[in-house]
Amino acid sequence: ARLRDLALRLVPADRPGDFNQALMELGATVCTPRSPDCDACPVARWCRARAAGVQEERPLPPRRKPVPEETVDTAVLVRPGGAMLLARRPETGLLAGMWEFPGDDAPATLARLIEDADPIQGLDAVPHVYSHKKITYLPTLYRAPAEPPPRTAATRPASGEGRELAWVAPEAMDRYALPVAQQKIARLARSAWAGRERESEGSGAG
Repeated sequence: ARLRDLALRLVPADRPGDFNQALMELGATVCTPRSPDCDACPVARWCRARAAGVQEERPLPPRRKPVPEETVDTAVLVRPGGAMLLARRPETGLLAGMWEFPGDDAPATLARLIEDADPIQGLDAVPHVYSHKKITYLPTLYRAPAEPPPRTAATRPASGEGRELAWVAPEAMDRYALPVAQQKIARLARSAWAGRERESEGSGAG
């Protein structure tokens, strides 16, 4: 209401269009956001920013809201032969329908698979910034039992939403739609698992 009242008092009733056009041209050619040409400005004597010597600091940059941060424990289950367990995300929400390594939100059936596996190595943290938050994934490599569950299994978390599971060989990983952070986890896991297999073969040969 204050701005409307001010505009009604400032805009001339006989030539409002010319007045508005003049203001737009003033902002586009003289009173620019960067390096304003105050010496050429026809209204410089009324400018409070120039009088205070802060014309170069106007307009103020918008304040950025702090980006929420969270960490997600991530389980990389690997069975003999190198196949890794992936879970498909729900069809709604963040990264809908994409594949990932199971995290903190794993439903009960999937959580039991993780409990039955042996944790063997923590991997490097994988930070990733999304448009609205930053997530740091904390992956752990697990040795899964030799006998895998069926390739696809519907598990029922508390929400009632099913999760599709798949044991995926390293060479087939690129056939699955993995988000960027999950791709990094996959590379870390493949490298760590390959190193362990080499060590195992070396020990056996000795």
